Amino acid sequence: GASRPVSEDVDIGTLVLKRGAVISGRVVDNQSQPIANASVMRRGNDGAQDPAQAQVRGMGGRGGFGMMMGGGPGGMDFMGGEAMDLMRGMIGDVLTDADGRFEMPNEVPGDFSLRVRHAEHPPASRDGLSLAAGQTMADVLIVMEPGAEIRGHVSAIPESAKNVRVLAGRVAQNAGGAGNDMFGGMGAQFMDMMGDFALAAERSAEVATDGTFAVKGLPVGQRFRIWVTQGGRGSFSSQVCSERVEVQSGTKDVELRFDPGSTVTAKVVDAKSGKPVEVLYVRDQLEGGGMADMMGAMTGMMGRNGRSRTYPQGIVTLSDLRPKEKQKLRLTIEAIGYRKFEQREIVLPPQGTVDLGTVRLEPMPVVRVEVKNKKGEPVAEATVRLRGQRQGGGNDIASMMENFAKIGRAHV
Repeated sequence: GASRPVSEDVDIGTLVLKRGAVISGRVVDNQSQPIANASVMRRGNDGAQDPAQAQVRGMGGRGGFGMMMGGGPGGMDFMGGEAMDLMRGMIGDVLTDADGRFEMPNEVPGDFSLRVRHAEHPPASRDGLSLAAGQTMADVLIVMEPGAEIRGHVSAIPESAKNVRVLAGRVAQNAGGAGNDMFGGMGAQFMDMMGDFALAAERSAEVATDGTFAVKGLPVGQRFRIWVTQGGRGSFSSQVCSERVEVQSGTKDVELRFDPGSTVTAKVVDAKSGKPVEVLYVRDQLEGGGMADMMGAMTGMMGRNGRSRTYPQGIVTLSDLRPKEKQKLRLTIEAIGYRKFEQREIVLPPQGTVDLGTVRLEPMPVVRVEVKNKKGEPVAEATVRLRGQRQGGGNDIASMMENFAKIGRAHV
């Protein structure tokens, strides 16, 4: 293409803008009362996000969020509605005002549907709509039906537990078969795995200090599986903390029991001096559970195993470990200047503590680097990668990379 002008103005000719369209309307309940703060999204008539509109809003069209928006029966218009709620305002949706009104300016012409979500109502839709270039489509009315609730209580929550929530996922109508939803034919195990990350959940609710919860906005008369999680809402580091229980929307006496899981402890020391090693990179992964291993690997990459931290006196404590059937623990400990330690197939009890005793790290050479700019000044927060020439494999240079200190030095 043409080079960027630097010394004089350049006339690039005439730019022709295509005429857009405007969509506006109201969201109300079945008593014609306005619903505020409802999320309204445009989607293609096939149930996926409109690819043209996705490009306009920077969402990347199909292959991006569109894959997460497959249709579903019974008003379940959003696959993984919990995930959609977490991304409100970031997925090309608009929110209704106090009068239930919304407006979508600069829309792309074409056929489309509108989908609506609200915390206290089941999803609603308005299908079979079409826009022409420059058209203003006003007074689109979308009616949301009353929502059902699932209420209950979570017992045995330890005082140390934080961010405890209850998730609800719709039960596939043909479990184990083709099903009527995107995941229905992939088996309950896959659904469990997706549910761990809230990808298959329709709704969630915070658990109060007295253990009570109320999951709202569910379709009336449908069955759901509910379970307890701990961790950031929708986070890859959240963990399932109870058995999954199947109930019908409207149930008010559900009892769930918090599973504290098992704990692994170890003390990490220098193999020569016996002194504690405190700055460590610790990774734990549950293995041996078939498809559940994928979940463990994703948790390892996205969750608590992401960076180094300080362990006072070299004491490492890993809690909230909940292995699935046949799973065992793989533990990796690394520190700058030491050979990597790894222990596999650690058998965990359903509850209780496993003490691995003392882990002795063998000292190894350290490469110290100082990065400077052309003026000879230290450069902070740079990134250094060490590429070794390996012969026959197995020569594992420590994978941990530390950020530069303020003086511009780094350990690799």
